[in-house]
This record gives sequence, C-alpha cells and structure tokens, in this order.
Amino acid sequence: VAARSYSPVVPARNTSRKFASHSSESFLSGSSCNYVEEMFSAWKEDPSSVHSSWNAFFTNAEAGVAPGAAVVLPPAVAALMETAKPVSQPLTGGPSTATTKDIEDVMKIGNLIRAYQARGHLFADIDPLKLTKPDPKLMQGMDLKNYGFSEADLDRSFNVGITGLHGILGKRHTMTLREVVSTLQEAYCGPIGVEYTHIADEKQLDWIRDKFEHREPVAFDQPEKIRILDRLIYAHMFERILAKKFPTAKRFGLEGCESLICGLKAMIDTGSDLGIEDVVFGMPHRGRLNVLANVVRKPLEDIFCEFG
Repeated sequence: VAARSYSPVVPARNTSRKFASHSSESFLSGSSCNYVEEMFSAWKEDPSSVHSSWNAFFTNAEAGVAPGAAVVLPPAVAALMETAKPVSQPLTGGPSTATTKDIEDVMKIGNLIRAYQARGHLFADIDPLKLTKPDPKLMQGMDLKNYGFSEADLDRSFNVGITGLHGILGKRHTMTLREVVSTLQEAYCGPIGVEYTHIADEKQLDWIRDKFEHREPVAFDQPEKIRILDRLIYAHMFERILAKKFPTAKRFGLEGCESLICGLKAMIDTGSDLGIEDVVFGMPHRGRLNVLANVVRKPLEDIFCEFG
C-alpha cells in the first residue's frame, strides 16, 4: 500500500492589503488578480521585466503609498489626459483637469485621424474623369457625425499632440477640429493617394506620416523651374513624335503622366548627391520608352529601329 503524502497548507498571500481598491485602480479587480500576481512576481525578480508604469506602481505600493496614489500613467495616456481647451474645473484628488467628455473627444479625434490614415487614399482626387465613386460605407469612418461631432464643434480647440508620436499627433499641441480635418483632407484626399498602414516598419510609417501630414510646399528658384519645364517638353515631344511616326504601333505612351520623367530625374539627382551609385528600375509597360529615352538616355535611333 503506497503511503499517501500530504503537502503543508500554505496560506495565500493577501495582496488586498498592499493593493487596496480605489476608483483610479479599477484594474485591480478579481478578474485580473492572477495577471497582477504574475506581474508582481516578475517585478520582484527583475523590475525591468515589466512596463515602466507597472514598475512605478509596484514601487509605490511597496513603499506604502496610499491607495489611489500609486498609479503612474504612461506618458501617452497622461498626454491624453491633458486635453483640449476650454479646460474644465480642476478635479480634486485627480491627476488631470480634464473631464471625461474632454478625454473621450480627444480619443475620438485620434480614431478620426486613424481612419484618414487607413482609408484616405480611397478618396484621393486622382480620377480626372470622375468615373469611379468610392463606397459610401467607407465614408462613415471619416464622417464627423460618426464621432458625435457637429458643425458647432469645428472651431473647438483640442490637444492632439502626444510626445513621442509623429505626423499630426507629434507637432502641434492645440488645433481646432476644422484644422485637423483640413490637414487630413490635404494629406490623404488630395491629388496624391498614399496607402501605407500595411507597412510593419514603424520608422517608415513615422517618416510617411511626417512627410504627408506636415507637407510644406517646395520653393523652386528660376533655374530649377526652367530645368523642370525643359524635361517636361522633352517628355511631351517624344510622345508626339512616336504618335505621328508610328500611329499604329503599340507603344504604351506616357501622355498625361509626363511629370513622371521630372520626378524620376529629380530622384536620381538627389540620390546621386547623397552618394547613391546605382539605380535599378522595375518598369511597367506604360512610359517605358519615354523613360529609356529621357532618363536612361538610350539613343533615339536604337529605340526607333525597334519599331521596324
């Protein structure tokens, strides 16, 4: 007969004394006790193994700080708490002077910005004939009424700047709702459509947000303007010659997109100044001959001979 072994009963650790309940500590509920216990055990072994906000909370709790005073909000959340003007009356005992509605409004603006970043390219003005119409259902995410805003809110000021973020959320701290919508419309619904939220690299995402949401017009001097015009004329005349000399040949012309030549040559010039030695093009059919003639500088006689 096997002997039955008994383990001594170890009383459960009473964490309620250390982590007492408070309105600002609603995360310390019964449903999350196991998670908090695991976080606390990991913190006891290595404080750097948990998020800085948990590290601060456990440190304050161990030091005997009163319930409700141990919570230290992360910087991004704390920035949202310091919300827009007009500012309401200070809340006694709270870390912020913002009302719940103020915080909700700022978070709604964050969702509005996210909607433009994700779907704004679908409404870009890139169809000169207006043959395609976007799905009206997709417009709901960019409709102010969907977020509870009205025309009366357009001139309200909101704090949309959060330290550490990029784009419209990283530069200015106070903007009216009208300025937010105008900036987003210009960035994502203008003559350039940019789809980038599928990119996994955060640095690339931040770079695109900064370039489009804080777009500044480029000032060209007179020689640069003449150079751009010269390249446009070369591209345009090349297409006219091909259309006249080889009217029945399939040539995949660049009519209407001659500015591609100016953009490619400017990109190569800038890259060359930055030290780039080689450029490889993955070229589509349309505009291939024009790029060969005016960018790659393939001799025109060689291009024309291929039509024979």
